Amino acid sequence: MKTMMRLFTMMSLILLWIVSVNAQQLGTTGLYMHGTNSSGTSTNENTDSVTVGAIMDYYVAPDPLISPSYNFTVDKKLNLNSTFTWAAIPNTGVTITKPKDASYAENYVSIHWPNSIGAINLDVQEKANSGSCSGSTRTIPILVIAKPTVTGGAAPAAQCTSDPGTLSFQVPVALTSDLAVAGIANRVKINYTVTNPNATVFQGATDIDLDKTATFFTLSLATATQYGNYTVTINSVSDRISRKSNVAGTLAAPTTITLTVNRVPVTGPIYHLPNM
Repeated sequence: MKTMMRLFTMMSLILLWIVSVNAQQLGTTGLYMHGTNSSGTSTNENTDSVTVGAIMDYYVAPDPLISPSYNFTVDKKLNLNSTFTWAAIPNTGVTITKPKDASYAENYVSIHWPNSIGAINLDVQEKANSGSCSGSTRTIPILVIAKPTVTGGAAPAAQCTSDPGTLSFQVPVALTSDLAVAGIANRVKINYTVTNPNATVFQGATDIDLDKTATFFTLSLATATQYGNYTVTINSVSDRISRKSNVAGTLAAPTTITLTVNRVPVTGPIYHLPNM
């Protein structure tokens, strides 16, 4: 009988753990766990990179056996049976707002990362309300990186044509990013517009992904009909981490590049002038 009771108790605890874990899994739908927290293409990261000056929200899942009924999709504070202590080490220039706001519990925080690059550890420790037991400290390494930048280059050489729509230009740019060069996910994205010589829009706002080592991008003037100066205006620059961090990249002058299209003259007929 005692053996049966112990077996029943063990099975009950296992069932409770399974139910709790499932509740936690349902409760974290839509959140990025560290390691798959980048925007766009999901990329595993041993270090959580953020852009200087970013204000970002973080969440730590509570122990499911301490708070078995907690589910953040239902209520972010209800049935949470622990408190949480967050720390950034070193904390120079770091501001931690805890909790995020009045509707959140202490397992949520907003962190304002510093305006200088560097490596920081983000620590969090859970403490159970019942018995005041403190758990181990969970740590993720943070790397604060610089904003991506773009600088427009000098105007390329003018081109001559009898049909502007047949031309293309190599638009010069200089890019920087602290992300690795290789891989589509680590390209630098710029947004640009193109105006006609008469100041109307030739090409609306357009995104293009470039390797940070790129020195130009190719712009086709297909459908162009005007002669004169086309103007390429760079509107923004970003990389994967700056987009995740919701931080705008830096535009450095010049941000406009002029593309000159000259008309090829059509030589007229030769006339014989009569003798006077």
